[in-house]
Amino acid sequence: MGSLLKRCAGTSPESHEAKVELACVLLMAKKDAPEDLCLGDPPLYARLRERITAIRMGGWLRHA
Repeated sequence: MGSLLKRCAGTSPESHEAKVELACVLLMAKKDAPEDLCLGDPPLYARLRERITAIRMGGWLRHA
């Protein structure tokens, strides 16, 4: 998450892409991983759930 935040700095096209990526990550963390992914790719689903839990426990969504 820290490296993504560092990439968000500035006004370059790369920083804009990083900001879009960050918004997507936070939205997924807020809503949770797509349930249909559990059937389609269980290892990816499990990894996403672990990361989402880490984001939530780290306090990233307090003001979201």
